[in-house]
Amino acid sequence: MNKQKTGTRILLCLTVMLFTSSAFAYIPPSNFIIKNIAAKHAILKSGVRVKTEVSSQIAGKSEVKFKAVLLFDPNSRTLRAWATDANDRKIYQLERKTDTFTLADILAFESRAGSIERSLKAAGVPVKTEEELLELPDETQRQQAELLSLSLKRYRGTQCWVIGRENEGDSALWIEKDSFFPLKLVLSKNADSNIAEVQLDSYRFQNGFAFVTGLTLVGRENTPLLREQTHDLIIGSVSNEYKAPVTSGFTEEGATAGDDVKELVNQYFKYVR
Repeated sequence: MNKQKTGTRILLCLTVMLFTSSAFAYIPPSNFIIKNIAAKHAILKSGVRVKTEVSSQIAGKSEVKFKAVLLFDPNSRTLRAWATDANDRKIYQLERKTDTFTLADILAFESRAGSIERSLKAAGVPVKTEEELLELPDETQRQQAELLSLSLKRYRGTQCWVIGRENEGDSALWIEKDSFFPLKLVLSKNADSNIAEVQLDSYRFQNGFAFVTGLTLVGRENTPLLREQTHDLIIGSVSNEYKAPVTSGFTEEGATAGDDVKELVNQYFKYVR
């Protein structure tokens, strides 16, 4: 039996037989979950434009806001995004390829399961790839390897697949059980990041593609840092917007913005876009 057939057999076996030891609830293999996330992004064949508003959420400080626009072209696998002030002046802009995406954008746009797996593993989420499972000697050990990092839990009244054991120091990804939409990414306390959680609200749809309605960054003190709210989701070609080159960073108008605005912009484009 060749490796491809063996991998398929492993996936089918794990899909049928994988259970939690406590509640005997069906839990699919982690690579099956990731493949479903990727498949939802693969429906995007042209491009997408998203308009959002970003606001600071730090208790005791005056609220700071800016508007943001992001474009994603799945053909070139390139994202462009910028921030504007209250007068619609561009104050910051950037361009990223998928290999430099933030985790938030990986979970929003990446259509290659292997790329999602690598990004999550780098962040400490213990995803088990088919290749890793194939290296184990038998089906029993493969099931046990998955059970060490998978569980079924409730979040905001919703049943979720959870990849990772937070109480054992893992980063963890929470995925809505029926839709396979990510709802929360918890970063390990050992992670090199000032962010503890990325919380994702319900999703809105356009031409079959789904994008999160709201995103909240939570800091290490377990307090919200910023909130992004989606206002418009437009599906269609964005290739014309990529003709002129972009220099990432603050614009001339942005260079004169206040320190509180710059801090919020830097935080947003470091951890979200």
